[in-house]
Amino acid sequence: MEVAIPSTGRELNSQVSDRFGRCTYILIADTNGEIKEVIENEFQDAASGAGVQTSQKIANKKVKAVVTKNIGPNAFSILENSNIKIYEALDTVKESLNKLESEELNEINQGKPRGKPRGQSNKQSGKGQQRNTGTGNKGKDI
Repeated sequence: MEVAIPSTGRELNSQVSDRFGRCTYILIADTNGEIKEVIENEFQDAASGAGVQTSQKIANKKVKAVVTKNIGPNAFSILENSNIKIYEALDTVKESLNKLESEELNEINQGKPRGKPRGQSNKQSGKGQQRNTGTGNKGKDI
C-alpha cells in the first residue's frame, strides 16, 4: 500500500513533520519501507491554505493513506472525501511505516483546528484584571 508522509527530510530515518501543510517534503512510500517518490512541498510558505493545497496534491497521487502528526479540518476533509485514510504518526518515517504495516497506528477521525487567530485570546478584553473582583479601592475614600 502506498502512503504519503509529511517529513523534514528525504529519507526513511527522517522525522515526520509536525506541520502537515507546511512540511518540507512529502514522502510517498510503500508499507514495506521503500520510498517511491520524494516531493518538495511547494506550499510550505503559502500565505494561507497550505494544508488544503498539500492535501489536494497528495490526493492526486492516489495514495491509500496519509500518516501525519497533525492535520487541520479542511485538509482532513479533502483527504477523507478522496477515500484516503489518515493515521497518527510516530517520530520517524520508518517507525510510522513499520507500525502502519503491523496495523498498530491509530486512525485519525477528524482534523484539529489551529490555535486561535492572531489577536484573540482567552482574556476578556477591556475589563482589566481587577475589575469587579472586590480587590480594588471600590467604595473607599482616598
